[in-house]
Amino acid sequence: MTQSSIFIVSFFALLVCFLIYQINRLKKRLDIFLSSGDKNLEDVLKDLIQSSSASQKDIEMISKKVERLEGIAEISIQKIGLVRYSPLKGIGGDQSFSLALLNKEHSGFIITSLYLKKESRIFAKPIKNGKSEYSLSEEEKQAIGRAVD
Repeated sequence: MTQSSIFIVSFFALLVCFLIYQINRLKKRLDIFLSSGDKNLEDVLKDLIQSSSASQKDIEMISKKVERLEGIAEISIQKIGLVRYSPLKGIGGDQSFSLALLNKEHSGFIITSLYLKKESRIFAKPIKNGKSEYSLSEEEKQAIGRAVD
């Protein structure tokens, strides 16, 4: 045998070893797909496609629900500001309060409760963009400021 024929035989022997290694790797990968019981590869792929289709429908349903919830959140009360105070300076505790309840656009309403010696009064005023068409007391302005911040 000549040196060139030894080289050719060695080359083909190495090539055969490499191909055997690659076939074994592919067989291991294929076994993963085929190891799902009595199902063949075609059935496994059909199941995956059906599962993917069902998942896509679920994603679309969840997206619609999230969109609806975002719409609700836009108009919901998100900001709250509370100021407690005494309307009679230095007399009694801070039992009166102004409570601002606003949405994302700083619109909503403010509730003010005045606690006096012989009576209590409650007022509600609409708020649009942080302002009211009715005059606001300093405490009401503070409550709006706290809600907006």
